[in-house]
Amino acid sequence: MGQMACSLGVAATQAAAITGEDKDWRRTTLTKRIISHIDNHLFDAELSGDTLQRTFHLSRATLYRLFQNIGGVAHHIRARRLSWAHAYLRDHPDCSITWVLYEAGFNSERQFQRAFQAYFGMAPACWRKRCQDSHPQHADEARTASKEHLDRGAFRNSSDAIPHSNDRGVYEQLRAIHG
Repeated sequence: MGQMACSLGVAATQAAAITGEDKDWRRTTLTKRIISHIDNHLFDAELSGDTLQRTFHLSRATLYRLFQNIGGVAHHIRARRLSWAHAYLRDHPDCSITWVLYEAGFNSERQFQRAFQAYFGMAPACWRKRCQDSHPQHADEARTASKEHLDRGAFRNSSDAIPHSNDRGVYEQLRAIHG
């Protein structure tokens, strides 16, 4: 009887270890799926913790626990958007900041400018100016690319170059071209 109890105890310990590993694997897999979803929907202004909860059928606490090691879900979304905007302005320094902020999923210029300043330590206009000064050859390329997009009717109002919500495909075209 004692040997059987010992065997059951070992089996229970192994089962607990497997279950713990299984939970970690599930948690890691789920986190990767959510991050992939965020990357695929990064430019949707409605992307938030609430939409992720609904999409993945998670409680708020579970979603927040998954992202606690990387600063939280809202922080991750904002950091990804800001990183994209930073890189885009670097590669296309003559692009309208207003276009970039709406394309990146921000809802207001003030919100974008404050977030950019806090994250990178400088205003987006200063970053764009630094990029223009360091890469003058980009200026002609950016003007040509912007003119091509306007000629194709990518923007409804060429005076402010803010994409209409249905024109978000412009970024997808640019991402395919520029990687």
